[in-house]
Amino acid sequence: MDAGNKIVIIKSMFTQTKVFKNAEAWTTVVGSVIVVCMLLLPAVIFGKVARAHSDEPDGMMAPAGVTEVKPAPGETHHLEVKAETLEGYRIPGMKITVTATPQGGGTPIEKELDGMFGGNFHYGAGMAFEPKQYLLVFHLDPPTFMREGKRANQWLESIDAEFVFDAAAPLGTSGIIGSKETADMKISFEAEEAESMFMLSEDADGHMEPVHDQQQAPAQGSSSLSLSLIGALGLIIGFILGRFIFKTRLP
Repeated sequence: MDAGNKIVIIKSMFTQTKVFKNAEAWTTVVGSVIVVCMLLLPAVIFGKVARAHSDEPDGMMAPAGVTEVKPAPGETHHLEVKAETLEGYRIPGMKITVTATPQGGGTPIEKELDGMFGGNFHYGAGMAFEPKQYLLVFHLDPPTFMREGKRANQWLESIDAEFVFDAAAPLGTSGIIGSKETADMKISFEAEEAESMFMLSEDADGHMEPVHDQQQAPAQGSSSLSLSLIGALGLIIGFILGRFIFKTRLP
């Protein structure tokens, strides 16, 4: 073999080496991108689903434009009424009032419960209770929501319920006062320690967005960290996969 042929062979080998290196790099990049996308897509979808639903079974979301309402000075408890269909869907559009009469004498407290969000939609009101027992009398007017179709003849009667509540008893995070069920509605009456809630502002446009309780904020930060770790893992797996694919294609 003469010198000219050797030079041609060397140039050809050098060119093939460059092509192989370029192909290897390209395959590695493509493999990395594919793996990252495969890993991130389920995470992103899961994150959106998790954020779009509340922490309770019916998953009702809070409209955009809600306003945080902190407990007023002196408020010790937060009364909640959770009205839902027999299928478990929360019912808006109700007027609910409560009269709290202290046992043994005292001035009754009368309040209307507003629709609000704190983990999920409910009707609530802050109460300034003394450490004594109260007779709680709730009155629920029929809802004005979903009064068509098969529900046109439902929820026609008002509902009254009364319970004795001991405001001196420790609540922890939540306390069941009582419950009531009609032919087409389930109602839960609960009491919590006074806490911030989210109420609809007057200019709310009805666009549905998730609202989270304050204790859920750390979970959002950990979600971002998880996505970053998944992305890094995807790059590593993609690099290894790209090199493997390249080697299997070598002649």
